[in-house]
Amino acid sequence: MMSKTLRGWLVTLVFIVASVVLPVAPVHAEKMVFRWAILVEPEPGAAIEALAVVSSPVVRTGTPMQFYVEHLSNAHVYVFLYDSSGELLPMYPPAEGYYSYGFTRGPNFIPPGEGYFSFVPPPGAETFYIIGSIQRLFKLEQLTEIYAQNATSEGQKTLLLEEIKTMLTDNEKKSRRAENIKRAEVRTKIGDEIITRTFDAVEVSINDFYGRTIVINHQ
Repeated sequence: MMSKTLRGWLVTLVFIVASVVLPVAPVHAEKMVFRWAILVEPEPGAAIEALAVVSSPVVRTGTPMQFYVEHLSNAHVYVFLYDSSGELLPMYPPAEGYYSYGFTRGPNFIPPGEGYFSFVPPPGAETFYIIGSIQRLFKLEQLTEIYAQNATSEGQKTLLLEEIKTMLTDNEKKSRRAENIKRAEVRTKIGDEIITRTFDAVEVSINDFYGRTIVINHQ
């Protein structure tokens, strides 16, 4: 289950257009390219690092986490978490109509700045769905917006989850082949200080569609 802190942050942002979205001139490239990583603080006070997702990794209750996304070309990226309690949480993009205003420049952290989320009981499978598309996925966005306004509706949750799973069917192998591990060096301003973070990220380079399911063993 997701921590209440992130859940509240997501609910707030889904109704506003993020100010960090800046128009970018269209890029007529053959491939969309973006990076993502699930970042964890392995022990209190340690530097945050990327979670290895080759197999089902273990994350313990209360471990500080962030999700990192960076658009390196014009790619429509969508991230969802289906948590151990059966709740479906849209994590990215962070606002309704986000892609109507272009693509972000620079790194995006969820939650931003020094914020983090963590898993809370019950333990179990925490499933991230990561989707990238060269075309904007209007149906997925519409279902997400309706669900955000009716978050207690099991019917709306089922419709959104079915749409996600349908898109991911038969795409995992192709998507895995589009991945390379790259060393990311990200500078972000926290307060008055510029922080440099270095970590491994999954760089995706693919022509049309990318879809991955990442299952974390929450203990």
